[in-house]
Amino acid sequence: MLMHPQASNDCSSKGRLQPLAQLDLAGVMACPEGHTKEGFETQFGTNHAAHFLLFQLLKPALLASSTPELNSRLVSVPSSGHEYSGILFDDLNLKKQGYDMWKAYRQSKTANVYLANEIDRQYGSKGLHANPVMPGVIFTPLAHPEMVKAFETPYYQKLQKKAQEGAATTVWAAISRECDWRIAASASLGRM
Repeated sequence: MLMHPQASNDCSSKGRLQPLAQLDLAGVMACPEGHTKEGFETQFGTNHAAHFLLFQLLKPALLASSTPELNSRLVSVPSSGHEYSGILFDDLNLKKQGYDMWKAYRQSKTANVYLANEIDRQYGSKGLHANPVMPGVIFTPLAHPEMVKAFETPYYQKLQKKAQEGAATTVWAAISRECDWRIAASASLGRM
């Protein structure tokens, strides 16, 4: 979570934090079949349900800290894998059709996109915006051995970014005034 620049002053004077953005970065990829203690398939539980819970816990603070000049944001980090799967609402744990680690991963990443879009739809007018940001092809220890092989091909070598470059994309989406296009668009249409 990123904090508003005045957060340290506000904390001492008001006894509360003022979050600026929630960054949903934690995740797992292409895991063997498993389940969270809550019963979710591991990837859906880690990559989506945990972020949804964190949002529910931070939502009051994100809404309270938003100002017309500086709206609060949630940045969700999906993957291009979301393009290959919807969400199997009647089979979230992939029990009916059999577990497939890639289908489970893709489904969890589609849920990231849906979450960001729905948060923006429901809370954008209240000063809380959300963006799903695919930071690029980044080789990290998260990569499954099959992906490591793919990353070694000339195609992926051209696309690959360093972890710091991928993180920069996500942080930029969280703090850049250029991401306030919704605010500017609303103001130009006389909605503010």
